[in-house]
Order: sequence, then C-alpha cells, then structure tokens
Amino acid sequence: MEEKIIERLKSLGWEYDSEADGAILTFEAERGEAYMLSACNLSVLPAVLEGVYIDYVCGSFLRAKLYGGLLSDETAEGIIAKITEGDVTVEYAADKELSTAERLELILKGFLGAENEIIASRRLKW
Repeated sequence: MEEKIIERLKSLGWEYDSEADGAILTFEAERGEAYMLSACNLSVLPAVLEGVYIDYVCGSFLRAKLYGGLLSDETAEGIIAKITEGDVTVEYAADKELSTAERLELILKGFLGAENEIIASRRLKW
C-alpha cells in the first residue's frame, strides 16, 4: 500500500525522499489505518476504502509538512477552489485573496474529508 501512497504523492507533484519523508509517511499511514479501523469498528481495512485511505494518508502527510513549515508557496499555486460545469467555470484558489496556508487547507479538506465514505463502511458494535 505504501507504494500507492508514494505514487499518489508524486502525482500531486511531491518529490518523495525516503530519508526525509519516510518516518512521517509511516507514522501517518499507521495513524490513518488506526483511525479508519476504529471509526468503522473493523479489524481489516476493506478494499472499498483503499482510495479513501490513500488520500487520507496523503492529506495527513501534507498537513504535517505544512504545519512543520516544509511546504513552499509554489505548492499551493494550482489549487482549484471551485468548478462549475454549466457554462464551464474553473476558479483557482490563487485567484482569491487567500494566504498560502488557506489555499493548502482547501486541498487538504478534500483529502481528509471523506467521512461519508468511511461511515458507509461502519459496522455496528454488539
């Protein structure tokens, strides 16, 4: 699963360095798995949550980097804030008057905000 997480980070433009990023990624992967298993009351992560898990770990990893001051202003340049399909409108977060941290929070919300998908896999505790 770690390979898929690294691939996802690379697809987002992150240059993964195993020495610099390995410990943080491992911690966030373990924390993300524990969170999802606990939230769903499961002992094994179901395949249906694999994509949610990968995005959750990537979001947690990037948030750790953001809070550690390790993300640059260029990281947030191309973040899309709004998409409208009728009469096609694409609005970038950089077009708004947002700080770099606020722009990054927009994308991190998308990675970390999959509660509905997690809840759908929840099992009742007897």
